Amino acid sequence: MIRQKSWAAGLALVLAGGSALAATFYWTGGGADDDWDTTGNWTSTSCTSCYPDDTGDDAYFTDDQCDWGTVELVTDEIGDLSILSDVDFRADAGTPTLTVDRMVVSGTIDCGEVVLTIDGATIEVD
Repeated sequence: MIRQKSWAAGLALVLAGGSALAATFYWTGGGADDDWDTTGNWTSTSCTSCYPDDTGDDAYFTDDQCDWGTVELVTDEIGDLSILSDVDFRADAGTPTLTVDRMVVSGTIDCGEVVLTIDGATIEVD
């Protein structure tokens, strides 16, 4: 009986999937390139060697640096995308679509207005 309960609990955890693996990511741009899917470009307390690629993941471009430069997008789906500084999004290859549940774009006193450029890529808000 105990074995069945352990198995059922494990199955429930696997089926919950996304919510158990959800993480918050902050763009640092510290990777070897500008690609969205380069783990060195992100920091997260929940995941040390990954990038936002799950519907429960939230991605932030903060005002720590007022111009993050170019970010090469890939096709993926995430939770929230918050942009608090200048970012130029471009296609990594082909015509990628980053699908987000919610996108927040806002400026700060330090950065002034936020300029968001999307070139050859799409950000779609569901």
